[in-house]
Amino acid sequence: MKKFIFFLSALLLVAAAAVNAQSVTLTTNGETAYTIVLPDEPTPVEKTAAAELQNYLTEITGAAFRTIPEKDLPAGAKAIYVGRTNRAQNMVDFSTFRLDEIFMKSLDDGSILLAGHDQRGTLYAVYTFLEEKLGVRWWTDTESTVPRTPNLTIAPLDVRYAPKLIYRESSYKVGFRDPVFAARCKNNGSRPALGPELGGRHTYQFFVHSFNHLIPGEKYFKDHPDWFPEINGVRKFGHPDWAWPSAGTKELMASLPPEQVHKAGTQLCLANDEMRAELTKNALEALRKNPNATIISISQNDWKGYCECEKCRALDEAEGSHSASLINFVNKVAEDIEKEFPNVWVDTLAYQYTRKPPKTIKPRHNVIVRLCTIECSFLKPLTDESNRALKDDIEGWAKIAPQLFVWDYVTNFSFYLQPHPNMRALAPNIRFFVDNKTIGLYEQGDRDTTVSDFVYARYWVIMHLLWNPDQDAKALWNEFFVNYYGPKAGPILLEYLDFIHDKAWASDVYLRCFMANTDKWLDAASFNQSAQIVARAREAVKDDPVLKRRVDVALLSYDLLWVRNYTKVKEEIEKSGQPFYGPKNPGALARAVIDLAEKEGTFQYREWISHWPWEPFRKSILEMYPNE
Repeated sequence: MKKFIFFLSALLLVAAAAVNAQSVTLTTNGETAYTIVLPDEPTPVEKTAAAELQNYLTEITGAAFRTIPEKDLPAGAKAIYVGRTNRAQNMVDFSTFRLDEIFMKSLDDGSILLAGHDQRGTLYAVYTFLEEKLGVRWWTDTESTVPRTPNLTIAPLDVRYAPKLIYRESSYKVGFRDPVFAARCKNNGSRPALGPELGGRHTYQFFVHSFNHLIPGEKYFKDHPDWFPEINGVRKFGHPDWAWPSAGTKELMASLPPEQVHKAGTQLCLANDEMRAELTKNALEALRKNPNATIISISQNDWKGYCECEKCRALDEAEGSHSASLINFVNKVAEDIEKEFPNVWVDTLAYQYTRKPPKTIKPRHNVIVRLCTIECSFLKPLTDESNRALKDDIEGWAKIAPQLFVWDYVTNFSFYLQPHPNMRALAPNIRFFVDNKTIGLYEQGDRDTTVSDFVYARYWVIMHLLWNPDQDAKALWNEFFVNYYGPKAGPILLEYLDFIHDKAWASDVYLRCFMANTDKWLDAASFNQSAQIVARAREAVKDDPVLKRRVDVALLSYDLLWVRNYTKVKEEIEKSGQPFYGPKNPGALARAVIDLAEKEGTFQYREWISHWPWEPFRKSILEMYPNE
């Protein structure tokens, strides 16, 4: 089996041999004549880039690379220039570089330049060089592959590349518990703790659903009911129980007459100028307290309850969408915020009832529209007929939004620990977003667990596609599976994933991001067939403790599926007269699943642990087969 150690053609968009440059021999027999050279006054991120390069070059070759400031470089010495050295600035105009843009170039004298945009570009250039030219792989935050060779020769370099997505984030747990790993995956979103030494991050003030934060009902409703929505002719306030209302909110709702309470939750009256002035004042105060913020969210609460007053209704009806009153409101807030914070974007949502773009109103130049895909089927790409409505809305916003972000959903929030056959749609959807002018993409994954459906592979592939959506997704999946799960088990696990994806596609299930079970797409016969495939994968790694653990972790969601469906599936298979290939002892499997989950640090099986805690779930699983 050929191992996918290098994938240069997939990653390098702009790569052509320099006209006069030759291949460079960095080390021979573990010795080097090269020095890593930094600017005389390097930035924190340039220092990190040089340190990472030095450490990996030494680990790969055994050679003692040293790092010096440019002023100490002897004339004629061979160098790897890192960052905005004088040599680099004589080669390229960095003022033209876009956010996170990288530059890698071989020089006529055998030297190499690794540099980029001043915030993170140099660090990303080093990481790209280590991955694409040297074969380093960071699979997870604790597991990597580093090749070893005392003789290292580098082909000519001439690369300048700027990612199309300037905001790239996937909220898997593995992606934010170690900021260095996040940086190596080029995750620059709001969740990882990326300090100045890693180039920082996009920082939100109020990440989402900020109306309640800016105009809390417990503070304002009794004195200003007209700031809140008119619903069925009455000004109302409400906050749903599932969304953790504060004690003050509960007290307010209890004190109001029933006709003024909307238990499903409320928004604001977006036509009220007095309320807008107060909200803007509160937003500005929040930004003054958070000088690192690059984006502020001025966005609807996570429910409906929108205003039906005459002004709001008239604008929405004229524009054909409830997004009209929202964008009109946010534009005015954004205009005021820009006066004091000209470099802060104002973010709002195109979400559920505001997902459809207005007919004529356009977002202001400093406004981000963040469209959410929560209603679509995640089984098939957005270009499939099943997702026509969402596709049309994205294309509509692409025509009018100066900055379009997308909040995409790549997990099953009702049950993290369950197979979720959406992998075939991931790459096509990322490309569709980018083709429709999306510049920021947030892929919301399993932030609370590392034992759900192949999460390590998902994070790795997604982050590589966010950096460069034009890569061959199939090659990326193969790359990860063959190297991480082993050359024998990896292809079998891919066979298993193809099998369950085929079953889901054949069922044509509308795969939501809230699915309680697999009943709509996985029948008893399919359970039985898949068990044979999985057994072969496990057999392939039974003598390798490292690979066995990796495979067991990846298949925990599959094992749990068997635990939850064992009795029903076994009865159906026996009735059909077919051999049964499922587990021999479901009770032992249940105990093994819970034990492995907890050893891996998972104590959450779905979103909102406060409503669905681990202990009752754990107990329910362990008590399913008391006599086994």
